[in-house]
Amino acid sequence: MAITISGSGITSANIADGTIVNADVADVAASKLTGALPAISGANLTNLPVAAAASGAAEFTADGTWNWADAGSPSEVFVTVVGAGGGGSGGSGNTAAVGGPGRGGGGGGWNQGVVSVTGNVSVTVGSGGIGGWTTPGVYNGTAGGASTFGTISAGGGGGGTHGVSVGAGGSGLVAGEPGEVPDGYAYGPGGKSFIGKAGYSNGQDGSLLGGGGAAGRYVGAGGDGADGIVFIVW
Repeated sequence: MAITISGSGITSANIADGTIVNADVADVAASKLTGALPAISGANLTNLPVAAAASGAAEFTADGTWNWADAGSPSEVFVTVVGAGGGGSGGSGNTAAVGGPGRGGGGGGWNQGVVSVTGNVSVTVGSGGIGGWTTPGVYNGTAGGASTFGTISAGGGGGGTHGVSVGAGGSGLVAGEPGEVPDGYAYGPGGKSFIGKAGYSNGQDGSLLGGGGAAGRYVGAGGDGADGIVFIVW
């Protein structure tokens, strides 16, 4: 016998809980899903992509070789490299009239990226530049070395040139800061790398990850730049 529904029809109050099951509901139009939706338990969500966690890491503070097989033969690695800081130049006299103070060395550059790997990779870690002396002919600081892993490289900071120019910052995704020029009797700090600490006072060495060496004061030698570094994660 057919049942005819008239009037206001059936309301939710007339339907007992559990009467309508999932099999009775199909092809609900998106336009019908309006208003606030009920909370969804995470326990009911399946087949969601899961980001792979890092399985290993290595740090190089000197030249070497990253061993692919020992790392579990990954197809790619994430690399961060920092170039070495440049050395500050030395001072050449007791007063500005005699020659004056030196110039700060530049900070090393910073770079990072993904590198595809199929075997062992040679790693180059830049050595810090050497600070200049107070002896004629060796006033100037030397440049820091570049750090490299595969296609990812960061340049070393330039050495301070006595009486001429500060050391330039090393190249990279984030370039190192240039050294500074002493102001009167003030010191000429070295330039910082993105994550490194430079020398600040008279002839102080760069102390961390690619920092440049400070300039020597009137009769002081310049500071050495800090070595670079290479980090690898897979």
